[in-house]
Amino acid sequence: MLRGIPRKEWPQSLHWNWARKASPLHNLLGNPLSGVRLFGIEVGGEWQGLLLAECTGHRSRADAPSKEIVYIEYVETAPWNWPLPRIDQEARHRALGPQLFEMAIRWSMQLGFKGRISLHSLPQAEEFYRDHCQMTDLGLDPNYDELRYFELTEPNAKKYLSRRKP
Repeated sequence: MLRGIPRKEWPQSLHWNWARKASPLHNLLGNPLSGVRLFGIEVGGEWQGLLLAECTGHRSRADAPSKEIVYIEYVETAPWNWPLPRIDQEARHRALGPQLFEMAIRWSMQLGFKGRISLHSLPQAEEFYRDHCQMTDLGLDPNYDELRYFELTEPNAKKYLSRRKP
């Protein structure tokens, strides 16, 4: 238990070591021809959220089988942006995940992938991707830690962007 919160209620990404995740990508991130992009939101000199995506080596399984798709490797907000009511912690900044998600959709569109994106979701985020983002749940992936695989189709990408006014 951490501050009276049972482990099963901790954010499932708490164990992620971002330095280890980013290290192999160091040379790719600065290369404009790379198929890897790191999107981030910075406020007051502090990173509030990050999304790492790649546009090579992934194909759609749902909307347009075998069409290219942007795959989200990681998306996370800073711990001070996690709403944790059990310890009276309010998020300093809200809606970072939806903003980062929009950046991935827009990159997919720039690439000609028509907004198609995909990811494997931690169980705590499944409802967000299915209900808020309108992603298609393609079930548990036995080849990826039994995490659920989701895809955003072209029509749902357009709907998502139409709901987010600039």
